[in-house]
Amino acid sequence: MGAVDERSLVRRLVDRVPAQSASRWDAAIHGFLVLFCLFAPHSIALTQGAFYAAFALWLMKIMWRRQWPRRSSRLDVPIGLFVGLTVLSSVFSYEPAVSLEKLGSVSLVLIFFLVVHHVRSLGWAKLLVLMMVASCLINVGYVFWEKARGRGLQIVQLSPTSPLAEAGLRPGDVILEVDGQVVNSLAELRQRSAGKRHVNLFVYRPEIYFRRTLSVGSWKTTSDLGVRVRRWHRFRAAGFYGWNYFTYAEVLQLLAAVAFGLLLEVQRKRSWLFVLLVIVVMAMGEAIILTVTR
Repeated sequence: MGAVDERSLVRRLVDRVPAQSASRWDAAIHGFLVLFCLFAPHSIALTQGAFYAAFALWLMKIMWRRQWPRRSSRLDVPIGLFVGLTVLSSVFSYEPAVSLEKLGSVSLVLIFFLVVHHVRSLGWAKLLVLMMVASCLINVGYVFWEKARGRGLQIVQLSPTSPLAEAGLRPGDVILEVDGQVVNSLAELRQRSAGKRHVNLFVYRPEIYFRRTLSVGSWKTTSDLGVRVRRWHRFRAAGFYGWNYFTYAEVLQLLAAVAFGLLLEVQRKRSWLFVLLVIVVMAMGEAIILTVTR
């Protein structure tokens, strides 16, 4: 009798190990899915990193359990064929190195399988979507703040003998960065140039961005530059994407569509949730407008 009880106890413990290990795998994957949703509105690199980590953990979980996941939907085969044919076309392309380098963006399609197998409840799906939309509001607020504050130095007046004129700049140009660092005042420009013979300027001129080399020479104070500047406000919003307003606009459009979909799903039109989503959609819409106009 005792032997039978011992065998049953051992059997229960053995059966429990895969379940416990699977729950740990799932918890880690869920954590990276949360990071994916939080970083998606702000950084492509961090978003891809979270996805790759979650997908790698899923593959490790499959190998650990030695059980291939069941077919999730009718889209499994088409998506698998798409990814497989894309890999083959990259291998046999005229420039395999270039084509294979671009596979990173294509691999994001595989997040479909990751979500289908690990987001099993409607509540969990709603939570991830809400986190993504709420995270996006951070950069939307940053856009409004940055537009009010201004960025860079727009040249209003420039002396013909100014070192900036010798570097090829003219009134209307906007100095955005000095040696890769953002500048918002002449004092910062002088600080970034201290102790150097030459500095690299990143400049905006209507519809073009270019670089110029500024000779620091003997000018010691900002008045030696012979220039009058002001903060620049007429720039296209880019959130946390630097100067890549095209990318930011694409992200905003997708998430604004998600927020609008949530708005349509609210049953009670006089609820606080409906009013909140209206404000969110309007804020995102205004930010989108700021990406296409100055």
